[in-house]
Amino acid sequence: MAMLDLRGITRRFGATMALDGVDLTVPSGGFCSLIGPSGCGKTTLLRIAAGFVAADRGQVLLDGRDIAGLPPHRRGLGFVFQSYALFPTKTVAQNIGFALMLRGDSRRAIDRRVADLAAMVRLTGLEDRFPHELSGGQQQRVALARALAPEPPVLLLDEPLSALDAGIRVHLRAEIRRIVDSLGITTVYVTHDQEEALAISDTVVVMRHGRILQSGTPQAVYLRPAHSFVAGFVGTANLLPCTIDAAGAAVRVGRMTVAVDDMTAARGGAGLLVWRPEHTTLTPMDHAVPGEGLAGTVEASAFLGPVVRLTLRIDAGGTVTADIATRAWSIAGGTMAARGSRFRIGIDPAFARVLPADDASPPPPEALPHPVAAGGITGRMLADA
Repeated sequence: MAMLDLRGITRRFGATMALDGVDLTVPSGGFCSLIGPSGCGKTTLLRIAAGFVAADRGQVLLDGRDIAGLPPHRRGLGFVFQSYALFPTKTVAQNIGFALMLRGDSRRAIDRRVADLAAMVRLTGLEDRFPHELSGGQQQRVALARALAPEPPVLLLDEPLSALDAGIRVHLRAEIRRIVDSLGITTVYVTHDQEEALAISDTVVVMRHGRILQSGTPQAVYLRPAHSFVAGFVGTANLLPCTIDAAGAAVRVGRMTVAVDDMTAARGGAGLLVWRPEHTTLTPMDHAVPGEGLAGTVEASAFLGPVVRLTLRIDAGGTVTADIATRAWSIAGGTMAARGSRFRIGIDPAFARVLPADDASPPPPEALPHPVAAGGITGRMLADA
C-alpha cells in the first residue's frame, strides 16, 4: 500500500485549461473515484499520475517521493485501460505474466503468480485462451490481473467497465472492489457512471472544468452537495430559487418556510433550495393542511422499478421531482401518478440544503476554469402559519 498525493497539478492543451492546480490525496489503501462530465479533466489527471501525460506544473508524490519525472514503467503503478489493450496474439496466461517476464522473474514464479491471479479474478481454466475467445467481461478481468501481476502500490483504472452491459458492470464493479480490498491496494478509479462511483468508493471526487468541486464520502457528496452542479450531476436533485430572510434564519419558496441551522449564503438575498426526489413528500389536496408546503400539479410520471418518479409543476413557479415507492403507488391503484393530480409538497427537513444563488448559473466559456462556490446549509421545514 502507498499514499498517492497530487499537488498543484496543472495542464493546458493549447488554449484549453484541462487541469488548474488540482490537489488530490488518496490515502494508503483508499479507493477514490473521479467523476465529472466529458472534458472535466478526470482522465488527464489519471494519466498524469501514471506518467502517460506530463503536467505543466505540480508534483506526483508516492509516499512522499516525487515521481513526476519518471517514465511510466519506472513508477511501478498498475494501469487498466478503458480499451483493455490486451495483446491479441498472447494467451490469457501470457498477458497476465507479461510484466513479470519483462522484469526477469523465473518461469516458476511467473506460473505461480499467474495461477494465483487467474483464481483471484475467476479465470481459472481459461489461461490458454486468446482475447478474441473471451467475453468482454472476461477480457476486463485479464486486464485487471495483468495490472496487478507486478504487485503495484497503486492501481489506476480508466473507465474500465464503460464498454460492458449494465448487468455485467454491476457484477464486475463489486468484483473489482473485492479484489482491491483483499490486496489492500490504493486505487484511483475514473468513471462516467455516478451510481458506480457511489457504490464502490471510499471517496468520490466531482470534477468540472479542470477543478475539483467537491470531494468526500459517497454519502456526503450525495446527501450534502456543496455546489448546485454536484447536486444535479450526482443523482437527481430539486433546485428551487428561494429568498433568505434578513436574520439569516429562514428561507421562503412560495408559502413554504425552511429554517436553517448554519447560514453561509448572503442574508436578506437570494438562495437555492436543494433536496433529493426521495426526500419529497406528497399529500393529496383533500387531506392536506391548508397553506402548508407547496402546491403542485402532476405533469408526468415514469415507472423506474423501485419507485415511480413524478414531475410536478408547482404553483409558485418551477418543477419538482418526487420519488414514490412502487409499493405505495400500487396500493393506491396508480392514482398517485395520474396526470393533473393536485398535491401539497413537503420536504424531509433533515435533507434540505440552501446554496448560494449564484451556484445555479453556469460560468461563461471565457471564465473557465471557474471558482468553486461555498457550500450549503442544512435546514428544517416549518409549517407555514
